[in-house]
Amino acid sequence: MVDLNQIPDEELKKQGRAAIFQLLHKHIRERDNWAFLEDLMCNVVKPILPQIEREYLRDILAYLLSRGNISDEKRFTEIMMEALPDYEDEFMTLAQQFMKKGKAEGKAEGIDQNSRQIAARMLAKGQQPDFISEITGLPVAEIYQLNEECAEYALNA
Repeated sequence: MVDLNQIPDEELKKQGRAAIFQLLHKHIRERDNWAFLEDLMCNVVKPILPQIEREYLRDILAYLLSRGNISDEKRFTEIMMEALPDYEDEFMTLAQQFMKKGKAEGKAEGIDQNSRQIAARMLAKGQQPDFISEITGLPVAEIYQLNEECAEYALNA
């Protein structure tokens, strides 16, 4: 087991292809670390690009998009286009998949929130949790939890 946090980035950069994922693992949770991302893509990935298979590059990009804290897709795309102009199709396809996944998750979250609001109103009207579950699709346990939250809110109001 290697603690990458104990190894300076400059030392990791000497590891060739392995440096890419080592550096990613070390910095992946940093929010919007644009300086790191630019350095990685321009000074680590780009120089060894001829030695990297497209599939490996796709894995790098997928890992960045799925695990990285990237809030500005436009800036991410600009960095990728600057560092990897011949690979635009690779990261654009992944970015589109990432955005589609985000939209689907947001839509599901909105539906869930709407179902919880309906369930709360039904609870307030005296409907039974089993019936509310059947109507909203929420699990009965979640409806009981919602009922407790509503009761607690009423006590504190």
